[in-house]
Amino acid sequence: MIIKIYGEQNAPACIAAKVIVAGLGHIVTEEASGADLAIAPLLTEILPLETLRKPRYGTLIFHPSPLPYGRGASAIRYAYKRNEPLTAAT
Repeated sequence: MIIKIYGEQNAPACIAAKVIVAGLGHIVTEEASGADLAIAPLLTEILPLETLRKPRYGTLIFHPSPLPYGRGASAIRYAYKRNEPLTAAT
């Protein structure tokens, strides 16, 4: 499978995603239009719907907290500030 990874390419989440995807035998590409699937780990920007639909099977976006309660770019930081014993991923 050919996979596009959206997000800050030097961020730990994107680097880890590339390692995992390649380790599973898939190809990581820079071009969404030729990709089978895109993933967006810890995405910090809003992508247009047309961008999300470019890959053949669409895009999977991972967020480190339950939505809409934990929305925003600092969801994990706010969970720590609220002393929450656990959180979730969506």
